[in-house]
Amino acid sequence: MITRARARVLESGRPYLVLESDEADVTVSTTGAGSVPADDLDIAREIFNAAARYPADCERTYAEHAQAADSAA
Repeated sequence: MITRARARVLESGRPYLVLESDEADVTVSTTGAGSVPADDLDIAREIFNAAARYPADCERTYAEHAQAADSAA
């Protein structure tokens, strides 16, 4: 389970994203300091789109399990 997610920009101007949990620490960053290459921007957009879908999937799954628990009671 992710316990913390944060995005920052280093003093050099390099953006990065960190996902931390008890099991793993994941850091995603651009390939270098300075301007951000188009490929890195594409990857950042993919991460954004996936992250945007994640809460909706969690909410749907939570609602399905809550409904099943209510039906079983």
